[in-house]
Amino acid sequence: MRLDLLGVKTIYYEIYCEVWGVSIVRLTVPEVVRANSTEVVLDCDYQVDEWERPGLVVKWYVDKIHLVYQWIPPRHPQALGVLAGRVDTTYRASHDPLAAHRALRIPRPHPALSGQYSCTVSTFEDEDTRTAPLLVWTPPTYTDLKYWRPSEHLVNVTCAASGAAPRPEFTLYTRDSNGTRQDVGVRGTSGRQEDGVWWAGAWGLIVWADTEPGSVVGCTVTLPGTPHEETRKKIYHAASTGGAPRLATCWACPALL
Repeated sequence: MRLDLLGVKTIYYEIYCEVWGVSIVRLTVPEVVRANSTEVVLDCDYQVDEWERPGLVVKWYVDKIHLVYQWIPPRHPQALGVLAGRVDTTYRASHDPLAAHRALRIPRPHPALSGQYSCTVSTFEDEDTRTAPLLVWTPPTYTDLKYWRPSEHLVNVTCAASGAAPRPEFTLYTRDSNGTRQDVGVRGTSGRQEDGVWWAGAWGLIVWADTEPGSVVGCTVTLPGTPHEETRKKIYHAASTGGAPRLATCWACPALL
């Protein structure tokens, strides 16, 4: 595993085989990459016996069933499905004419491209497949925290994030004037995904009488599998807990309102 200067963690699968036919000897896939931060290359290095080369076909799949790339030498490669228009099909990974277009060069990785990537190399007589994950993440474009009083005794704490990938997770809490932190259990969540990007939210309840004025109400948003974490805080004022708020980020989360 290697962490480069751009913070892209790359995991290498190296399989050395002494077999006849075709074998993938190394599959290289960036495990986690921030969207649009740098180009990524998914490489599938293979060996093919000389007598099997005329029947060579290289295919890439996402989540094992969606064909997204196909190359039948000496034809030009095809990008299909979610990779159509997102892969540089002129990229050459090798000077060998039967290995030149084995790799996927993605100039601007997008969250919609996250998934399990499988490279399949086949001939008329043999086939080999290797699989590795790719996670393309992006931080929320907007995060909001609100609290309001839905009943005489309870205060609703609602946190929402928009434009993030993967789906955000929320931790709600309060901290009193002595610095004592109390986690607020998440009572409900809601969300919507579009083209790999999420609009999501979560809410919990605190007891109005048990929460002292001046306490901090907080929400920490994390993106699983990524280094991203951010926190929103508000000072709790008991007098400002009346009426349900309108959350700009929560139009996609009707269950939270």
